[in-house]
Amino acid sequence: MARSFDLILFDLGNTLIYSTRHWRDLFFQSHTALCQALLAAGVPIDPERFAARFRQRTAENFAAREASLVEITTAQILQETLQLEGFADVPSQTIRQSLAAMYAVTQKNYCLEADTHATLTALRSSGCRLGLISNAADAADVNTLIDRDNLRPYFERIWISAEVGVRKPHPLIFQLALDFFGTSPARTAMVGDSLPADIQGAQSVGITAIWLTRRADSPENHAVQSHIHPDRSIPTLAALLKV
Repeated sequence: MARSFDLILFDLGNTLIYSTRHWRDLFFQSHTALCQALLAAGVPIDPERFAARFRQRTAENFAAREASLVEITTAQILQETLQLEGFADVPSQTIRQSLAAMYAVTQKNYCLEADTHATLTALRSSGCRLGLISNAADAADVNTLIDRDNLRPYFERIWISAEVGVRKPHPLIFQLALDFFGTSPARTAMVGDSLPADIQGAQSVGITAIWLTRRADSPENHAVQSHIHPDRSIPTLAALLKV
């Protein structure tokens, strides 16, 4: 393989792993698990009322972050909801355990792409340095998925928006990667499925943007496809080896 880049950055969801079921059903199931965990920890919530309010606060905050690109963590949303329901002194350990129960439901929805390990192995063998940038409201959830599929050894550094404080396409999260690796944008590529987050974000700092299209049929992408154009498009991860 002729190496064109010194550094390749990857998205996680729908790039290296993918979801198998409709998210609406999973959200309801995960919120039920969240409420059950809170009850088991002795927080006397009304489960139906609390789940509805948590969903409302989640939707409001997620809409706000799309405009500001400031990441709002799920832990923050849960703490806000608890306070609104009159439970302001819930221990942080209870919040963390309840979120773990919630994410245990959604984590079952993710599968590893068949060509992920082979592609990452080939890239590392060719001398490419690899990094991962993931938009996610909970870092522990992302780290669980990464470790479950044994992805961590491939990457020198992983950035999760819940830890950084901003989300793709904010240029800061890409600049952090460039600064860490000490690599120029001209020698760097970003691979992802989201036109606004991965492609536009990478291009905003001069990184070559490679659009992975096999799971890119989404309303988010359709809304911007007329004015956000990737530098390259590939149908599978394995096709990256020919770029």
